[in-house]
Amino acid sequence: ESLTILKESCTCLGSLIVSHLPLLKSITIGVQSCRIEDYGGIRKISFTDLPSLTTLDIGDYCFNNHETVIFQDLPSLTTFKIGLLCFLN
Repeated sequence: ESLTILKESCTCLGSLIVSHLPLLKSITIGVQSCRIEDYGGIRKISFTDLPSLTTLDIGDYCFNNHETVIFQDLPSLTTFKIGLLCFLN
């Protein structure tokens, strides 16, 4: 029911795609996660088709150097927090 990425984790990803998970209720991404400087960062970030997702909490300094960001088909989302300096290019 929940997905948690701890702080300073997932620093070698080319993309992060969370999709088609009907029971997922919350996503928490820790501070300085899902980012890398040396390899160009994550190119695609996608959160789609998550009908039960109510909370998406993104910590500070996440997701740098992205090309595409998609938030789609999240009908139950009521809490969406984005930390400082996220999604910098």
